[in-house]
Amino acid sequence: MLHLPAAGYRTIAPDLRGYVRTNTPTSTADYTVFHIVIDLMCLLDALGLNQVFLVAYNWGASIAWNFCLLLPNRIKALVNMSVVFRPRNPVRKPIESMRKVFGNDYYICRF
Repeated sequence: MLHLPAAGYRTIAPDLRGYVRTNTPTSTADYTVFHIVIDLMCLLDALGLNQVFLVAYNWGASIAWNFCLLLPNRIKALVNMSVVFRPRNPVRKPIESMRKVFGNDYYICRF
């Protein structure tokens, strides 16, 4: 991120809700991808940015895809690294799918 500003680009790396040095919401209902997308939208509004070139990595990829799906007018382009996009299956719930593939001991299935 240090080289991009030197080339004339603006970079932003926000601490997302519940991550790093932020407070974790007490209710899981306040900690959905929708809340995080709205948080990012508000950040862009506060910075006066109408559109962004969004780069995400690992777990941030899911947030970035949802940002693009929910607010397509705010995105110039998207680069997601390390994780492929898999659209939601309207018939099968994600945890059920993971349980079938990975079993009950898979870390996500334990919650």
